[in-house]
Amino acid sequence: MTTFSSKQGRKDDSDKADMTYLNYQIMISYCKVLEHGAKKYGRDNYKKVDDYERRYLAALVRHALQRISGEVIDKDSGLPHMAHAMANCGFILEKDL
Repeated sequence: MTTFSSKQGRKDDSDKADMTYLNYQIMISYCKVLEHGAKKYGRDNYKKVDDYERRYLAALVRHALQRISGEVIDKDSGLPHMAHAMANCGFILEKDL
């Protein structure tokens, strides 16, 4: 059993990202898109695609335009277009980092 004292504890996390800013529902949708892609193409397949950046930027824009046109849910996956756009952003950001 863990006991806690009333003394001031120490945790060196002041320079680390505050992960409590993440929205649970958004992250679930994002992960569902990644799972859909993994089932359809294989896990981490996105890393092997030729002309990676151009193609994922194009996919990001297609999903954003579908959402702008009023279609919230992608017909192929049944998941939100914006979660697909987020996944495409993630693929590009991963390469940028």
